[in-house]
Amino acid sequence: MNYIDLDINHDGFVKLSEMKEILETFSEAVELRVSASDAEIRRLRNELETERRLRFAMARR
Repeated sequence: MNYIDLDINHDGFVKLSEMKEILETFSEAVELRVSASDAEIRRLRNELETERRLRFAMARR
């Protein structure tokens, strides 16, 4: 997990440069999650295809 140190100015706002870092970190985390989801979808599709092939083979017997 990534952590970001925030430097809040005297008005209570986060510096723009730090907001950029926050958005980049969030973006990277989302990309990683999407990649994991894609891999999970491929795995499930492969399982379904294997099951379909097994059922077809059993039906032919």
